[in-house]
Amino acid sequence: MSQTWRLSDPVTSNADVRIDRLVQGIFGSRFPHIDENVTKALSLYGYLANHMNVSAEELSKQILDQNGDPLFSAQNIRDIQKILDKHKNTSFFRRVTGKQSGGNPLDSDPSRSKFYDKLIRKLAYPITSIIPSSLDGLFWYVFLIYNLEQMENIGPFIATAMDTITLTLPVMAELASEGAEKLVSLAPIPYAGFAGEILGYALSLIFVLFAVTLNIGRKHFGSAFKVSLEAIPVFGDMLMDAAVNFETGAERFLINRNKLLKPVDKISPTLYDNLDYYIPDVKIHETPPPPLNYNVIKKDVSHFVIEETGVADVIAANPNLAVAIPNATATLAAATTAATTAATTAANKKAENAHVNAPAAANKKAANAPAAANKKAANAPAAANASAKKQKQKQDGGTRRHKEYRRRMTRRK
Repeated sequence: MSQTWRLSDPVTSNADVRIDRLVQGIFGSRFPHIDENVTKALSLYGYLANHMNVSAEELSKQILDQNGDPLFSAQNIRDIQKILDKHKNTSFFRRVTGKQSGGNPLDSDPSRSKFYDKLIRKLAYPITSIIPSSLDGLFWYVFLIYNLEQMENIGPFIATAMDTITLTLPVMAELASEGAEKLVSLAPIPYAGFAGEILGYALSLIFVLFAVTLNIGRKHFGSAFKVSLEAIPVFGDMLMDAAVNFETGAERFLINRNKLLKPVDKISPTLYDNLDYYIPDVKIHETPPPPLNYNVIKKDVSHFVIEETGVADVIAANPNLAVAIPNATATLAAATTAATTAATTAANKKAENAHVNAPAAANKKAANAPAAANKKAANAPAAANASAKKQKQKQDGGTRRHKEYRRRMTRRK
């Protein structure tokens, strides 16, 4: 494929030419150049879809207009790639990128474990993303079965045979394990049951390893992971059941996740991009987290409310409102800004006055301190006498009460 796409001379495929002829036959000369525009649009879509791994900055330099200038900015390319990323699982996208020839596509194969496949690819992406392209020839042989399944004519036959084999091997492993254990345990020798378990495990391990190898060769990494759990002694069956149940729960969570996020996309695409990035998922994020701008979110929400409540239709029917509403909003914003400024000024003035008056208040307090000390010293003898008198009255009262109590107790006796 060409390294550049020019609007004046777009890269076209045989399918684009057939569509061009079809459009020309439908519309004829009633709409001039419509066939050319449709062909250019399809060609541009195919070019962008086949260059999803190219950076936005580099791709913006490769897509040129009639004058040879960039047709899109880097930010425009990022936005377009986000949209194309949502098209990856559609049949049209796979047809445009040529990934639907032969066997089943990577994510639409019903025989693969989609959740674990995507999870393993996501976890391994930091490593696989740095593998040089010079090793692609080697990996073609590593995933030989997968590549044979993608062949035009014999691919479906190979895929059907591989499905039958890989789905039968775990059953054969279980049968070998249980059958060998029960047959050997019938022998009249010591430890026959234990020997049967060892022999059954060895036989089942052969089938398990064969199934894992075939699944990896088909890029069925999820199935290979689940089958490999059977090779763990004692706990294999339990771990296999746990993996299946976890997969079921995770897929239900992803379905509910998408249902919850879908309404958010209508309200605020910016908020949707952030939630879609941070809420756990099995998708690979090749770009950093999107910026979270609250002003943009508020703008999205206000636009959604205006559209849903019918205010947009009212404004469209009354052009004067299109001027009055922004003016009122601007007036309210100016009033709010003025009030905030006044409050800030008052607070600053109060702080400044407090800073200025602080030395005077401290001097006044220091000047009055000797007089207050002298007054307190003059009143000290009187306060001491009053305290002693009060204490003496308390003691005398307590003594009289004590004598009266003894007198009454003596009479009772």
